[in-house]
Amino acid sequence: YEKGLNDMLEKTIGDTLTATTDLRSAVRDTKITYICVGTPSAEDGSMDLTYVRAVSKEIGRALKDKEGYHVVVIKSTVLPGTTEEVMIPILIAFAITVYLIVRDIRRRRNLSRGSS
Repeated sequence: YEKGLNDMLEKTIGDTLTATTDLRSAVRDTKITYICVGTPSAEDGSMDLTYVRAVSKEIGRALKDKEGYHVVVIKSTVLPGTTEEVMIPILIAFAITVYLIVRDIRRRRNLSRGSS
């Protein structure tokens, strides 16, 4: 539950907030992509990064054809170092340059500030 989320969604859905399953067009037509995928536990108890790796590859492929900057925000629960050791190398392998990667660790505070 996020306080104020319903009000924010009602004000922005269809206007400044949209959802799609077409990742390539979403990256092409926006300046920010949020990675919000599951990170379930593997059988050995470690974090399964299958979905994080897969979406990073898809974003990287889409960035390859995009001009200008693009911000990638990682909202998935990942261990410290995952961004630098897993995601950035994947994005760089597909994209010529990764302009900016942000890991948002103050989710609740940012949401509250954004609703005021």
